[in-house]
Amino acid sequence: MLAPSLRSQLAEVHAPSSVDVRLVLEDGRTVLWGDGAEAQRKARIAEALLTQPGEVFDVSSPRLPTIR
Repeated sequence: MLAPSLRSQLAEVHAPSSVDVRLVLEDGRTVLWGDGAEAQRKARIAEALLTQPGEVFDVSSPRLPTIR
């Protein structure tokens, strides 16, 4: 489940498969979510990462999140 602050920024969800979920935000940034595992942890990490500059925020592996 997405935190309200992240959900309010959500423009689109792309899910070509259950392990390849991508969130597109209203400002054009993308969060690579991956699968549904560790969703609460991913949401917390995504919120923190989104305070940094970047276009693509990868939380699909929450133990090694990245920004591009």
